[in-house]
Amino acid sequence: MKNLKIGDAYEGGLVASLGDNGKGFIVALSDSTRMAWENANSFGHEMNGYNDWRLPSKDELNILYLNKNKFGGFSQSDYWSGTMNNEKEDSAWAQSFEEGDGYQYTTNKFNGLSVRFVRDFTAI
Repeated sequence: MKNLKIGDAYEGGLVASLGDNGKGFIVALSDSTRMAWENANSFGHEMNGYNDWRLPSKDELNILYLNKNKFGGFSQSDYWSGTMNNEKEDSAWAQSFEEGDGYQYTTNKFNGLSVRFVRDFTAI
């Protein structure tokens, strides 16, 4: 298995999380266009030679917030997660990336929020 650590460039992005089993996820190098949740979550997005980019889960998005200085390029705005709110059909989880905040909340899927895609990987 490669000797990777959080923040290393790998497979089209930066290593954001890596477990003992070599599985983890990679964060894109930069934000995509602000968009509604349905557009961001509708298909695998293509960037840097890979076509399996997706929205991060609510928990993955919090990992990105906690390590945002290692990845860079995050704006001080709100970002979509791929996790729907099971109590409200038209809402999904988002997270504030404003300095000192980092709180998670649910909002209407039609709102245009910032997007930073992730993809899964297994280090060999």
